[in-house]
Amino acid sequence: MKKYDRLMQNLRFREDFCEDTVRKAREPKGSPVLRGLATAACICACMMALIGTALAFPQIRELFFSAPVEVTENVSLPVAEGGMMENNFELVSARYYKLEGELDAHEGIGSVIPVTRDGKTNFYRISENGELMLADAPRIIQKELSYEDRTYSLDMKIYAGDVPTVVKGERIFPMLTDNAYVLGKKVQGVSSPLFVDLDTWEIEDPMENIDFIQHEDAVETRVTANQGGAFVLIETEMPDDSRKFYYADRETGEVTFLEDAAIGEWFMYDGKVYRYRDGLLSTLNENGQILPLFGNQQCSYKAGSRLASVREGDNIRLLLLPTGEEIVFENGAELFGDTLSAQPNHALTKICVTVRGIYGSFNSSMLAIADMETGEMVALERKTGLREQMCGWFDNETFMIAGTIGEEWYVCLYDVGE
Repeated sequence: MKKYDRLMQNLRFREDFCEDTVRKAREPKGSPVLRGLATAACICACMMALIGTALAFPQIRELFFSAPVEVTENVSLPVAEGGMMENNFELVSARYYKLEGELDAHEGIGSVIPVTRDGKTNFYRISENGELMLADAPRIIQKELSYEDRTYSLDMKIYAGDVPTVVKGERIFPMLTDNAYVLGKKVQGVSSPLFVDLDTWEIEDPMENIDFIQHEDAVETRVTANQGGAFVLIETEMPDDSRKFYYADRETGEVTFLEDAAIGEWFMYDGKVYRYRDGLLSTLNENGQILPLFGNQQCSYKAGSRLASVREGDNIRLLLLPTGEEIVFENGAELFGDTLSAQPNHALTKICVTVRGIYGSFNSSMLAIADMETGEMVALERKTGLREQMCGWFDNETFMIAGTIGEEWYVCLYDVGE
């Protein structure tokens, strides 16, 4: 009951649309019409597209967070390898671990911590009492699948968790669902994903009904799609390093040319096609119209992120791409300035904001975690002394920052809530 009362005090919902914004959004702004990091990056982007469906108009609900609790985090790191120390603040607990070796997380963070020492990698999880212990045995997959004229060999291990961790050869990376995996297909220079159900072994091919022939002078063509989505985004790289962008209807096979554009200006997320150019973020509706977001005002967006942000006076407004929801940090500009980096968790129930600073050997001068279910936010001024190497959500409840002092690795885990 206490949490419900606090929720009602800290959140207010705006169900109505801003009529002027909607009217402007419906007016076509141009002809109706990510640079991939090779196939692996395209596959990673596709996995990011497995959750939710972005809405055409983002002004559906706004969450207003109450003033954050601000504390200074003065850390005493554990001395013994494998040791843990814990600090408890008013609404957040912070646990610090010294790893017995080197963190081996190349492409993100799943729900286990891979640690390499003397050429051997062990996988650890966090026990209920906060101790670092060996992870449970993984699911082992050894399977051959044939599709069209190619056979694919699946040989990997999957460690369970809110964000399952895949081990495939020397690659260790997170997977957003434990029953779907993405393979790469390449036909006549066109690279596209294949979605594999790891329970039924069924294969979904987003390009099955689409007959696309790339331009004769093209260097390469890459396709971005999401599992079960209605459209795909096609990007063709030309010899002069320019890009031609198309989108295609998966059911009818119809291909529509969008425009010539620069690297990364057009991208797909959760089945929606977006354009980010000159600080303006837009989305493409089903009729091929370009709809401006954020009231057609300039915003900040980083490629691959699930959030875009804009400063409005003393407030900071975030657009959550997977749901179309807007989140407002009232007076957030005073706390975060213009250099924030925001990451939602996999379940979209919490958001972590980090602010980069230059304070000797550590990078994040501030870390704030907002709970969208309670409206509470805790902001920590960080003084750890680490040279940070990576950060991200460890699971749906815990944010992780990892770094080094000298050659020794440390992991910091942050939990918010009661």
